[in-house]
Amino acid sequence: MVRKIKKQTAKFLLFAAIIGTFTTLITGLFENSPLIKVIDTGYYGYPVVWRIVTVSSNMELDYVFLAVDILFWSAVAFVILEIIKRFFMEPED
Repeated sequence: MVRKIKKQTAKFLLFAAIIGTFTTLITGLFENSPLIKVIDTGYYGYPVVWRIVTVSSNMELDYVFLAVDILFWSAVAFVILEIIKRFFMEPED
């Protein structure tokens, strides 16, 4: 039974990581402007800005912030999946 629980949790973690990665990439399409910014510069990513596009069409990626964003959205997805599993799925014996 322990092995079954671990296998199911591993599947949920993998699925949450996939959802978190896709969510992060989607948030990279929408501008997330800070209160103080450089004029004509686009900031993308939520909650952490990980993609910056400048006037000269240069794009900068901050891979550390990208990883933090993926971890954040993966954790959110895992919590939502756990809630769905506990409240809406029938327990297996």
